Amino acid sequence: MSVPFEFVIGGPAVSQQTRRTERREVWKEEVRSVARDRWTSDSPVAGSVAVTITYFFESGEPDVDNIPKPILDAMQGVVYSDDTQVSDLLCRKEIWAPFC
Repeated sequence: MSVPFEFVIGGPAVSQQTRRTERREVWKEEVRSVARDRWTSDSPVAGSVAVTITYFFESGEPDVDNIPKPILDAMQGVVYSDDTQVSDLLCRKEIWAPFC
């Protein structure tokens, strides 16, 4: 069974590699809060989960491999019971260019 679920978080993502662990924890709580607000089920999904993350950035070249872990951790217990349920992960980055 497929359960489409989508949400957007503003501001820059925080990498798993950040030295400022408190910043990463604040970011994870923000992700968790938005996921909770958008999740309509009373309980997390029980089976395998496929996750797609699109990271929009304005400058620099963020490492796409450091972005997913805090996001996946934050959705744990809300969208799925454990991040070991994630069987497929697509993470991409796109340069954000607002329309004039």
